[in-house]
Amino acid sequence: MNMGSNIKQIRELRNYSQEYAAQELGISQSTYARIESGAIISKIDRLQRIAEILKIDISFYVS
Repeated sequence: MNMGSNIKQIRELRNYSQEYAAQELGISQSTYARIESGAIISKIDRLQRIAEILKIDISFYVS
């Protein structure tokens, strides 16, 4: 499972929409979708913010 898939899985478990996550990050929903699809590799600071939004430890992404 890649990082984007991990992010998507947890987001869905939290019942958060892509729109909600994107809004919290200050990006468009389409950009957020590209993060989950793996088309965009995020910088560590953005990954940390995603982890905060999803209420998980950032190490989950790389497991």
